[in-house]
Amino acid sequence: MEEAKSLLLQALSYLKEEDDIFLAMAKTDLAEIALMQRDNQNARNWLEQAYGSVHQQIRRLLVYLCTLAGYLVLLNQNMPLAVHFYAAIDALQERSGVQLNSFYQRVNRERMLMAHENFSEQEWREIWQTGRGWDREVALRQVGSVLNL
Repeated sequence: MEEAKSLLLQALSYLKEEDDIFLAMAKTDLAEIALMQRDNQNARNWLEQAYGSVHQQIRRLLVYLCTLAGYLVLLNQNMPLAVHFYAAIDALQERSGVQLNSFYQRVNRERMLMAHENFSEQEWREIWQTGRGWDREVALRQVGSVLNL
């Protein structure tokens, strides 16, 4: 994990502002690594830094939303919003045809199970349906409100 982190940090030194897709990839991956290392402050910092780079491509946005939702779940913070993000990811994948890789499919399942424990089935369905109604603009506005951007 440390080697991956080191390589990503090194890659950032070569990237320019116009390299949005690659900046989004590197910073979101660094946020995910921080989550795995239980370094919540660095995870948040990387999520804040990645925010400006995730708007252009749906795949980058989906991965970013996965990491942000995971951040909320692992902090046990604003669980309804985390579920909204997972539902929005599900709907955005369906609408775009873009599927997440196996890593994010697995961590999403694990983290959604953790989140699900906080709700009755009825509450879960209601929260899920609301999140499925979000489009990418609504999801991005919600990200901004979570991170105070």
